[in-house]
Amino acid sequence: MTRRRVAVVCGGSSGEAAVSRDSGAQVLAALRARGHDCTLLECDAELPAALLGGGYEVAFLAVHGRLGEDGAVQGTCELLGIPYTGSGVLASALCFDKATAKRVMTAAGVTTPDWRLVRRDLDRGRAGTAMAEAAAELGLPLVVKPNRGGSTIGLSIVEDNSGLNSAYELARAHDAVLCERRVSGTEITIGILGDDPPEALPTLEIVSHRPLYDYAAKYTAGQSEHIIPARLPEPQRLDAERAATRAHVALGCSGMSRVDIIVDGAGVPWVLEVNTIPGLTALSLLPDAARAAGISFEALRAQARELASRIVDAPRVPRQFSPAPEAALRASTRRRLHAPPVRVARQPVVIRGSRGRGAIALVLGELALLVALLVLPTFHAAGIDVRGARLLSHRAVLDAAGISDTQSIFTIDGEVVRQRLERLPWVRRAVVETELPSTVRITVTEWEPVLEVRRGSTSVLVAAGGATVDRRSVRDDALPQVPVLVDERALSGDAPPLDESLVRLLPAIAAGFPEAVGCAVADFRWQADGRLAIDSACRWSAILGRAAAPTEVAAIPTQIASLAALKGRLNFTRPDFGYVDLEDPAAPAVGGSPGQLRPAPAAAAPPPAAPAPVAAPPPPAKPAPTPEPRRTPAPTPTPTPAPTPKPTPTPYSFTVGPPRR
Repeated sequence: MTRRRVAVVCGGSSGEAAVSRDSGAQVLAALRARGHDCTLLECDAELPAALLGGGYEVAFLAVHGRLGEDGAVQGTCELLGIPYTGSGVLASALCFDKATAKRVMTAAGVTTPDWRLVRRDLDRGRAGTAMAEAAAELGLPLVVKPNRGGSTIGLSIVEDNSGLNSAYELARAHDAVLCERRVSGTEITIGILGDDPPEALPTLEIVSHRPLYDYAAKYTAGQSEHIIPARLPEPQRLDAERAATRAHVALGCSGMSRVDIIVDGAGVPWVLEVNTIPGLTALSLLPDAARAAGISFEALRAQARELASRIVDAPRVPRQFSPAPEAALRASTRRRLHAPPVRVARQPVVIRGSRGRGAIALVLGELALLVALLVLPTFHAAGIDVRGARLLSHRAVLDAAGISDTQSIFTIDGEVVRQRLERLPWVRRAVVETELPSTVRITVTEWEPVLEVRRGSTSVLVAAGGATVDRRSVRDDALPQVPVLVDERALSGDAPPLDESLVRLLPAIAAGFPEAVGCAVADFRWQADGRLAIDSACRWSAILGRAAAPTEVAAIPTQIASLAALKGRLNFTRPDFGYVDLEDPAAPAVGGSPGQLRPAPAAAAPPPAAPAPVAAPPPPAKPAPTPEPRRTPAPTPTPTPAPTPKPTPTPYSFTVGPPRR
């Protein structure tokens, strides 16, 4: 083993400096135990001089938060020509800016919760309006946190509108404010090591003994529990690992990273953020995951050091900055962009004489030119190019943009137009560009429909994220084939809201139904009595029961698994029954005659005058010698006899993927 001179850089001025110094001390001890010549350096104004004068071959970066994870210290090492561990300048800056990272991950097909960025310099009134709009767009509860930062510093969970202002004030003390839709589910983290190819460490589940997995829960012994491997089904665990690896690669990370994820009730992994310099303390997540993979605490750091060693052994990059030998480096008086502005009193400028008259003439000339640019027809927004609108009409996009064809292109604020467009429920993202002399280019990214809901004479398309659009406003040739949910419940007032997990679950059931039972789904039907049924194309139905509450929706995969286990005992393609009652998945029952249930009504047709809901049989608690009479004229359902001994059925697994982009 080659003995190397290593600078372990830690500390800094962020709120995570104490954790960083703990990580640095752990790294220092591990590297010295392996025989390396190591020095602990503080990340401050003296760092460049210390790195230059120390003769270091490599810098091990253990700086968390600002200066360490935002690309600043990486850029310093690049200027000085010193190899360093972890991700480069660009990847570090991308990951540290959560909103930018989300844009990159979304473009790469990684599912991340919807978000909205609010400026930190708004006054109380404008801030309250912006936060209320974010809550209305994303829904409550809402996660509010600084856009750049870590260790949950400045993070709040807002349950109702009364907490929006205080959450904004807490977050904006650190940076711009990121509002994010809260996803409920299993909180996990996945460490990624290496580059070619990146390796996912065992999935780690986080169980906090505090209401929120905050700074105290992370760094106080006994306040949280790490479960390895996470208590997830194997398909969901593999989906999460793939999402973590995809995010690591899309953002250009290298060496090591830690990806924080929440897996919701439908099994969808939602990537929250990617940490390029994960903590290496005794209570940190990455070392726990590494130990579960058979990598010791010391070996984990050694692996990172060896990655840096490969950089050292490569041809050296020439220094971009070389001070004269007699020059002494000193701290810069420049302030970083995020520092509070310094106001300087300005003295009035008095212009006299011919020079003053010339200046006035110049100003008047510029004003005349400005007026000409505003009124000349050459610069009117006559050509508005709309791209990406498939389901929405061009007219709907133009109306929302609010741009007149007599408006000067110089008065069009692309950011304002973008915000108007993104208020359309069906627009996921919008980009507005202007091009002289008169072209405005609007590119929209729409939500992808996954379900059509028909209720009475209306029909709407629903996306996985909950966005809706009226079916009548969509061109028939642009509509993809999606499952149909017919809602037969009472039409008094507004329809009860659909559970978001149910919206994602029904398309997955429709996709997997042919393989599970050998028959396609004709439609889903919410009966007038509130029970959900699946009408098959083979003229029988599966009665699932009520599916309004999250607990009821979570039970549906078990019911489908129970139905799939009957495939060898019931002929689903040529049935002699009309329905299978799965309200008690442990004791499914069959009854009725094929084709007894009526088909789904047309999308634009009015509801039948007197719909006769099909009464599904109540699940029998125990087989009885003489079954009780049923509420419908259908034959009395007979519980399916169980063989002796009863084999354990193999559950059929429906994969619920992320929403299509």
